[in-house]
Amino acid sequence: MDCRTDPRGPIEVSPASGANAASLDAPVLVRYGAGYFGPDGPGDPPSTLFQLVTCGDCSTSCDVTTGTAVPGLVQTAGDDLLFLPDGGFSAQTRYAGHVTGIDNELDFNFCTGSRPDTAPPSAAIMGEPTSAHIGAVACLPSGGYRIQVYFPPASDDGPPGSIEYLLFQTRGHDISAPVLVDRVRNFQTDRITMSFLIADADVGAPICLQVVTVDGDGHATVPVGDRCFDPVGHVTFQGCATSPSRRGNGLLGLASIGALVLVARRRKR
Repeated sequence: MDCRTDPRGPIEVSPASGANAASLDAPVLVRYGAGYFGPDGPGDPPSTLFQLVTCGDCSTSCDVTTGTAVPGLVQTAGDDLLFLPDGGFSAQTRYAGHVTGIDNELDFNFCTGSRPDTAPPSAAIMGEPTSAHIGAVACLPSGGYRIQVYFPPASDDGPPGSIEYLLFQTRGHDISAPVLVDRVRNFQTDRITMSFLIADADVGAPICLQVVTVDGDGHATVPVGDRCFDPVGHVTFQGCATSPSRRGNGLLGLASIGALVLVARRRKR
């Protein structure tokens, strides 16, 4: 991630507003600014931040003031708020929602399809990372490097807009466990770009990166191995075999997504 400050409120919603054929068993997931639900956050009860109504079939439209309230369970996992409707979503039905925070609020609507999401998304096949030295910026007063990675969009049996990419740094200075350095939502393009900044002091040795692909139901695809390179010398090498991938609900100990997967599993019981 570059130097940017998240709002103290919702950033994005999945299924994306305007989405069609949303999966029947996927939760509504709202990403909030970093730390919103942590000990230093505002402390709002999550159930007070979220509203969802049903509007009828997909040819209709409504908002939270005119639709019928949908009962369900509101939970949080890291910076994500998740809503699990009682009894699941109805097929080919329009839903509308409203989420709030301290700094902002979001309205959204989506239409469900006719089936659940049963398979994990495809793996993100990362190309060679690139690096560029930058001068002093607010979050790196001594300067550093902007690291970028690129890959074609993944595919899934659910809505493409529900796919999210999580970029982890798995090796580097003071890295003892995978560190999430960027996350982006899937969109219509030929190439997904992810990036983050790293200080000059942290590039004395090669760094390794890995992209985890997660769909709206919490299914995850974790590549076997990671992509390693020297940001200073621009030399790329492979840490391990990177062609195969591990697909399923496990995320190799990545706790934040593990929590999301756990909630999705509870939903299916």
